[in-house]
Amino acid sequence: MALTFGMQFTYPQDEAVPVIGANFSKAWIIETSADADAALFPLNTPVRFSTSDKAFTDNLGTGYLADAVRAINSQLGPINSGADIVVTRVEEDTNPDPEAALAATSANIVAALADASELPSQVNMNRSGFVGDRQLK
Repeated sequence: MALTFGMQFTYPQDEAVPVIGANFSKAWIIETSADADAALFPLNTPVRFSTSDKAFTDNLGTGYLADAVRAINSQLGPINSGADIVVTRVEEDTNPDPEAALAATSANIVAALADASELPSQVNMNRSGFVGDRQLK
């Protein structure tokens, strides 16, 4: 008999196992980033991508939007390489009065929430703009 060091797990052949491949790592981020690539992340437009896709993450800029995506990536385990996210970049108000700027920026975020009814379609849409056999773009 071979020696075993550490723990050894055995499972009965008829034990129920979870479905492998399910992906519940979806998030919607509404945030500002003045220096994000405007062609890739147009204002007030949901953009879906994986947080492991450098073509997107390298163009998020240096604002709160990039911080949020880095925070998501820092929480991923060794099994997950990236999360499936939808990003809506909104304009950050530049009013010299900080309270007015915060109010206007918050209003931009609230306005983006008006698209919440469309979000399930955006999240489930593939890169060609289809949900199943129905084109949404």
